[in-house]
Amino acid sequence: MVVKEVNPYQPVTIRVTGNGAAPYSRSLTPSQRKLLALRAARLDAFRAIAEQVQGMKLVGNSSVSNMIATNDGFRTYVDAFLRGVRIVSTTMQPDGTSEAVAEIVLDQDFYKQYKNALEKTGSVMKAAQQNATVGVECAETNCGATRYSSNYYVAH
Repeated sequence: MVVKEVNPYQPVTIRVTGNGAAPYSRSLTPSQRKLLALRAARLDAFRAIAEQVQGMKLVGNSSVSNMIATNDGFRTYVDAFLRGVRIVSTTMQPDGTSEAVAEIVLDQDFYKQYKNALEKTGSVMKAAQQNATVGVECAETNCGATRYSSNYYVAH
């Protein structure tokens, strides 16, 4: 039997694809529709990353009448505070929809921030909003504080 020691702080890259479409309205110009589709794709990519990093809450209910299911309903909720999300590419499809590829690298700085936030407040989002750079140590060429300087808050 071979036992391999695993580094718990091994960097992990999460890459997702978001898709978006603009609402069709005669009051919107083609440029506005394009921008709305790109924005929708970016937000969908942020949501997908939030689901991977923080998870999601699933709520469902079913109605039964005379031992027959009459209605099933499900809702998902994502509530996350993300830093360091990078849009890799955005493209427009021929049908007018848009696609955005985003990624985040979960490295040692991320794991330390996550652990500190959970210990202090019990909520990563609350800790990130209160003090975004607590526990980040900077080296000469790599500063976690600047790496995580862009904020994306996704609530879905």
